[in-house]
Amino acid sequence: MLDPNKIRTMTKLAIMEEEEGTEMMKRISHRKIDYVFTGVFKGFVAGSVCFIIAMLLWFFYLWDDLNDFIVNLDFMQLMKDIGFRYLIFIAIYVAICAIVAFRTHTKGMQQRYIYLSYLKRLKSSYDQDRRDSTRRGQNKTKRTGNDRAEREDV
Repeated sequence: MLDPNKIRTMTKLAIMEEEEGTEMMKRISHRKIDYVFTGVFKGFVAGSVCFIIAMLLWFFYLWDDLNDFIVNLDFMQLMKDIGFRYLIFIAIYVAICAIVAFRTHTKGMQQRYIYLSYLKRLKSSYDQDRRDSTRRGQNKTKRTGNDRAEREDV
């Protein structure tokens, strides 16, 4: 006979595996520190590329004004200013990436605990069914054994 609790639990497990399972397994397959470090490194590379692209777009946008400005500008001061802005941008961006990676990994671990609780519930349900069927089987053998004994006595 079909048990509706088992069906509900198996459906929840299937939905979790289909929707969130692959992403969850990617997140939690690493230790938290490794996952966060990977997120920070990706953030550093992506942030650097974005900063360079933004600076190039800004230079192209202000090209006419920059020609007049560059004639009278100290290049060392310009490089220091750009470097300082880059360091501030990267520090903020990498901090945000670390926070996001940390929270993402934590959420993946929480989803894993939920998934494992469903698995434990399903396993305990199957174990209970196995114990019940074993008891029923023992009761039947006791009855048949008693019936045989009664038949022999008669």
